[in-house]
Amino acid sequence: MKLIEIDRVPSPAETLGQFNTNVFGPMNINPHMRERKTGTIIWVGSAAVDTLPSVIMPPRRPPLVDCPRVCIEPGYFRTDFLNPYRTGSDVTHIKTYREVNKASEEMFSAVNGNQPGDPELTVNAVIDIVKGEGLAKGKAFPTVVSLGGSGYDIVGGACTGLVGLETWKDLTSSVDFPQGA
Repeated sequence: MKLIEIDRVPSPAETLGQFNTNVFGPMNINPHMRERKTGTIIWVGSAAVDTLPSVIMPPRRPPLVDCPRVCIEPGYFRTDFLNPYRTGSDVTHIKTYREVNKASEEMFSAVNGNQPGDPELTVNAVIDIVKGEGLAKGKAFPTVVSLGGSGYDIVGGACTGLVGLETWKDLTSSVDFPQGA
C-alpha cells in the first residue's frame, strides 16, 4: 500500500498487519508491564491512535501503579518514510481519485529529503520526556506531545478544528439520556 491512497481500501492482510503492530503489539507487552508494575509506553502515532494507550493501559488501574504513556505526534522527519519505493499491493484504483493521488505523490516527492525534523534529536527528546530531563525537566509527564516544528503545525491545525466544538455543543449534548434516567 502506498503511503497515501484515498481511492482504495487496504487488503485484509494489510489491515491485520497494521493491527498487529499498532494495537496487538502493545497489548502483548501490557501483561509483562503489569507483572513488573512499571514501565513506560511510548506511542508514535496519530490522532487516530492517540486513545489506544489509555484503553490498553488505563490510568489508576491496579495493580500497575507506575506506567506513564505518551503519544508522540511526529511532524516530517528526514527518514526514508517518504521514499518513492514505498509502494504496495496490486489493486485497481478508482479513476476519479487519480489526480488527488498524483498531487499527494508530487507533494511527498518534493518534501522527501527536505524534512525539517532530525531523527537523532527526536530520539533524545523522547528520552528526555521519559526521564524528565533536558527541556522536559520540571514539566508534568504529557499524554500527547508533538515533535518537530511541522508536528506542532499539524497538531495546531487539528486543534483549530476543536474551536467548532462549542458551536456544536447543543447538538452534541442533545443525544444523552436525561439526568437520572
